Amino acid sequence: MPLMNIKDAFKFLHDWTDLLGVSIAELSRKSGVSRPTVCRILNGTINEPSYENIRKVWNALEEIQREKLRAYLSISQMVNPQVSGVQLTNTVGDAIVHMINEDYSVIPVTDEHGVYIGKISRKLLARMFEDAQKISKLSIGQLIKKKGIENIKAVSINERLPELLEAIMEEELVLVKDGEKIIGIITWWDILYNLKNCFTRRNPAGEREI
Repeated sequence: MPLMNIKDAFKFLHDWTDLLGVSIAELSRKSGVSRPTVCRILNGTINEPSYENIRKVWNALEEIQREKLRAYLSISQMVNPQVSGVQLTNTVGDAIVHMINEDYSVIPVTDEHGVYIGKISRKLLARMFEDAQKISKLSIGQLIKKKGIENIKAVSINERLPELLEAIMEEELVLVKDGEKIIGIITWWDILYNLKNCFTRRNPAGEREI
């Protein structure tokens, strides 16, 4: 727990609890501090706060945050079994429109059987800008014959989160394998979406439970 004045500590704990969507009951149970005391700490209305109680609430919030991250940023939670991409018969123009509409920096390419064979990136398309008129009408298959295709790295569904993030930073999207079977793809968007959900869950009424 970092050093800060007591007023700032109360506000920080209040905002942190709100961000995580934690109920007073859960925070009390996790911290071992009574509900009324937790309420007064979060509202900044406790007259003589105990440092020990504040530390317990802080530690409980840290543990809840770790649990949420583990739950929502696991590969099994984030894997997307049906990622929109392009096929060999689509044109490069289709790929460009698709990237713009979906706000993708890379898109996967599948063959006629729906098997992932690689990816096309904005960088690749940008290098062909001068030939945009001609290139846009080429099929993805013809483009691959001319320029080749970028491989997609694969990770195991049992991979640890740090390894996944390292692969995503390099590749922007990765295949996910369960044994030898490809079960889907994870992109930066999937990670950000799950991270957002991790910190924006609320109870059905949209308020913190007491």
